[in-house]
Amino acid sequence: MRVDNRTGTATSLRQQQERNGSASQAYTSALEVSIDIPPGTSDVVLTPAPGVVQLRCGNGELMKLQLQDPHSYYRGGPADLRCNGEQRALDVPDEAFGRGQSPTEALIDAAKKQGWDPMHDTTIRPIIALGYRDAPVKDALAPLRGTAMLRASVTMAREPSASSPGTFVARPEAECSTGYRRTPTPDPADEPPVVTRSGVMPCPRGDGPLWAHAGYGPTPQQAAASLTTKFGDGRLRPVTRWPDEEPPGGGQTWAMEVDGQPVVSITVRPTTPEQAAFAQGFQALPDRICSMSMLQDIGRTVSG
Repeated sequence: MRVDNRTGTATSLRQQQERNGSASQAYTSALEVSIDIPPGTSDVVLTPAPGVVQLRCGNGELMKLQLQDPHSYYRGGPADLRCNGEQRALDVPDEAFGRGQSPTEALIDAAKKQGWDPMHDTTIRPIIALGYRDAPVKDALAPLRGTAMLRASVTMAREPSASSPGTFVARPEAECSTGYRRTPTPDPADEPPVVTRSGVMPCPRGDGPLWAHAGYGPTPQQAAASLTTKFGDGRLRPVTRWPDEEPPGGGQTWAMEVDGQPVVSITVRPTTPEQAAFAQGFQALPDRICSMSMLQDIGRTVSG
């Protein structure tokens, strides 16, 4: 959100989440903390779940907004989780917090301090990030002993700089003995009809990958569309299914198109069952370039 503060003095922005028509205490306690807003224009990242969001600037009027998420980018938070077994709330000292140079490193460190032994735990389960991927504060699930899972919140301890890269801190909040599940599981969002192309896509092999990002979504089309928003100016580029160009090892081939021409080939494969339970059933990765000249044209347009 871009805030234009014309009062000439510092003020604050407060947000409150509603669930099912009433304020959710799980969100109210975390989201009613004021965000300082300096004079002038500033950008603020908010992380409310889809639904009714209430915003108030300073002591001004309370405004209600309806936040929609048609592509299911929001993957739930602590209020959406249900433990399948016995849940134990954690109130650990600072020395038990996980720390690392990335959210994943901090989560792994926190899980190790809670007894997870990656050398001897043969259960392969992923770390699942909740909420929005670009949120400044992340909730996540990490594997623990046996089938247990750890829920933790991850924040950046200090702003990164050239001399001091940001350090991430993972604070353990709860342990579930048999794993979490999301409730209720939302239906996949409506999406436009899939346009398919026949024949082999004219993409030279070996000219990728392009960037390290991945796209996720509850359907292959939404995962491919999510990936395209991470490129360039962030606008949604049309994505098209190419059914005759199946990638090795299964999955589907999609293409990011501009003016009806494929620019980037995208491979979409199912994620793990645990990730799929959090409305992220498919992962999209760029695998090769179809048109280098068109890709460069897009880059020049974005930078210009």
